[in-house]
Amino acid sequence: MSNQTDDEGRVWHVAGPAKVDDDGTNEVYFPPDLVKSADIIRPDVEKVYWYYEQMVGYHLIGNARLKQSQKESNQRQPIETKFYEFVDDTKLTPLTADSDKTDESVTSYRNVVPKRFFEDFTGQTGRRDPVPEKAQMEYGTTYYCIYHDEMAEGDIRSCYVLDSDEFAQALPRGAASAFETETETDDDDGPSLGDTPRFS
Repeated sequence: MSNQTDDEGRVWHVAGPAKVDDDGTNEVYFPPDLVKSADIIRPDVEKVYWYYEQMVGYHLIGNARLKQSQKESNQRQPIETKFYEFVDDTKLTPLTADSDKTDESVTSYRNVVPKRFFEDFTGQTGRRDPVPEKAQMEYGTTYYCIYHDEMAEGDIRSCYVLDSDEFAQALPRGAASAFETETETDDDDGPSLGDTPRFS
């Protein structure tokens, strides 16, 4: 697992790639480091909670429903009402290389990306509307699981799931060089990967 410290002292980690199947099943395979090193996805919960960031469209997964940090607001409102839109929670299944189903033998974790993330979503599942175009995912695409230390602390943990372009453009200054990417900065007032989400 790669890691690098940004200009503000946050240590960023790349847990590894996660490829979405190209056969229309919208299955994705998460690297075991998301469990073994960060406990961001939890086999005991057997679910992954999917979000997208409302301004840019970054994808976010977590081990539970996000809650608003008391550092950012005195109101007890879900954080998705401010920055992130909850899409769905889907089943998590550990995959092993052999019949030994211990944690050490897990090679990846299979999950189903919510159908609302894909262009061919028709709304037939009855779970709200499709996500905005900027938040859509593509079949057959490899995404990268990245998080900083604050996202892997406390009871509620999360991780960004970025495609290669998002990965190259969205890392904070000072972190991208170690991952052989080029970083573009944005000075707007919206949330950035470095400062959200925050958890109490």
